[in-house]
Amino acid sequence: PRIRPVQIPNLRLDLRRRNTVTVLPMAHRFRGLFRPLTWSIISIAGVTGTCAYAEAHNVIHQAERKRQHQLNPFSNFSRKNPSSNPIRGIIDKLKNTPPTQLVVYGIAAVNLTVFALIKVKPSVAARLSLWDFRGVPQAFRPVNLITCAVTHREFWHIGFNSMALLSFGPVLSQALTLPYHFLSFYTTCAIASSFAHLVGNRVDNVPRSTLLGASGAVYGLIGAIALVRPDVQMSLIFLPMVPFTIQTGVIGLVCFDIGGIIYGRLGGKTPFGHWAHLGGLFAGLAYVFYNLYDWYWWLVAKAVEFQKTDLKVVFEKKK
Repeated sequence: PRIRPVQIPNLRLDLRRRNTVTVLPMAHRFRGLFRPLTWSIISIAGVTGTCAYAEAHNVIHQAERKRQHQLNPFSNFSRKNPSSNPIRGIIDKLKNTPPTQLVVYGIAAVNLTVFALIKVKPSVAARLSLWDFRGVPQAFRPVNLITCAVTHREFWHIGFNSMALLSFGPVLSQALTLPYHFLSFYTTCAIASSFAHLVGNRVDNVPRSTLLGASGAVYGLIGAIALVRPDVQMSLIFLPMVPFTIQTGVIGLVCFDIGGIIYGRLGGKTPFGHWAHLGGLFAGLAYVFYNLYDWYWWLVAKAVEFQKTDLKVVFEKKK
């Protein structure tokens, strides 16, 4: 038999599109969530395991370089005259930047690249966004659980998310000092926010919707910082003269999204994925509250043992 490619229905990518449908019993609405739930768990486990293995390889490589430097302290010594080349200066600055912050800049660069690609070819947005159509399970594609977090269509959307990522990412990178650890955390929050969006559609009886944007993952960053660095001060871009603690900001965000959910259930329309926001936020809070640092370090240690290295690598957790 021939395998025909699945064609996504030609509908507008609009979070505000909500058709009037018959109200179904709650038990019937959650049918079809088993496949997204399975793929969410598999994706989080796969990303975390891959990052832990790459982290172990990176730690082993750094330990080997450190040992070689101790044997030959002048191995990396070279006489170079300072250059006034601006490109060379940028490269030197990036070399002195902590690796975790480079991951933050890399995620922002991916978001901007995808945004530019969508502006050139708008059909790319349909393939990267997370589709949820009742009665059309083929519209769901597991890869979209992650790709929707790097997809933006409007300038204000990519602008606010990039600003928040570049503001809160370096703060959290001081706690998640390993680059792959930060990438694993960010991806986990993104996948959790995508699945929360699917659950929210069933609760609100939404027949069809799409999800795109990194807001859920950014909410996860804010939630984690609220527990790791509760002394951090923040302010609204429109009211920079009124600072408040980040924990107060988290409470405000939760109230905003709960209010948006209630407003939507009363028949209103909002352009925000409130369920995705809350899913990413609580994923970041749970990561810190349940001390999943130890779980990640255990995976890294197992990956080191799997690579059968003779180096005595000492893991120092910086919290």
